[in-house]
Amino acid sequence: YVISDTEEDEDPLLPFPPSILQSAKVFNVNKNTKVHSMVESATGLLKDGHICLIRGEDEASATAITVVEIIKRNKELIIFQWNEMGLLKKIQYWNSLVEGLSRLKVAIQKPSIFILLSTVPFEIGSDNIQCSLEEEGSSVNNEKREERNQPRKRIGDNNWTRKKGQARENQAKERRELVKTLEEPKVSSVE
Repeated sequence: YVISDTEEDEDPLLPFPPSILQSAKVFNVNKNTKVHSMVESATGLLKDGHICLIRGEDEASATAITVVEIIKRNKELIIFQWNEMGLLKKIQYWNSLVEGLSRLKVAIQKPSIFILLSTVPFEIGSDNIQCSLEEEGSSVNNEKREERNQPRKRIGDNNWTRKKGQARENQAKERRELVKTLEEPKVSSVE
């Protein structure tokens, strides 16, 4: 058998409204996608009021998520994000090299992520919808960020902290005296 040139893709049934899908600009992400150029294109379309559907299958799902997270960093846009996971079905045909054998049909299912981005809120509610403003309003994230920005308080003294002026001189003087006492010969008295 030899693989034929014909291959079909069947998208999973997604809960996105058909009216949104028809008007959405589709970005197919693969593992070799240039993230920077895709981010610029999608950001430009979102600024113009378009809806973007970012699709990533199999190993490219991580790249698709990266693209979306970089787009969401844009502080000029309020972005609504709708995430769905599904299995993308690819159908391949194999032709027989021997006469009399039938053609084989092979179905391969790959995990995929579908992310719908819009600057306008979605009409239909879902648990998989989030807004870019929700992350900034989160008190837990803000508290953690504030903790990281605070200088660390030193507790106690360790060998790595450098002593200040007089304290360093006093410590050196104590060491010299200790060395002198250890080097002096000890005289023991016999009674």
